[in-house]
Amino acid sequence: PEEGNEMDFDILTGVDLQPEDGELILVTGATGGGKSTLLMALLGEFRLTEGSMTLPEGTVAFQPQVPYLLDGSIRDNILFGITGETVDEAYLQRALEASQLAAEFRNPKSTLSFKREHTR
Repeated sequence: PEEGNEMDFDILTGVDLQPEDGELILVTGATGGGKSTLLMALLGEFRLTEGSMTLPEGTVAFQPQVPYLLDGSIRDNILFGITGETVDEAYLQRALEASQLAAEFRNPKSTLSFKREHTR
């Protein structure tokens, strides 16, 4: 948090989460129970005041309750502002595979095609 915005009380306590490699976790609970707070903490959006947290690099995905899409193509949304020569095509391909969209882009009749007429 920015200076001056720190909270002086615990938000989450007694959390012990140790998933196995490849395990899929579903977080459920009552409204206001701390589900989103737990996930945001795992993303580093809250300062850890005690204990420890370790996440494997590059293997965690988060979908917020209210999705956000840029006004543009699917490619624009995956690259999220990266343009021109700085585009890492290998990264883009990994993102497509991870999101299971790669097959859609290979289909020439798909509306997700990377053909110029379908992108800005």
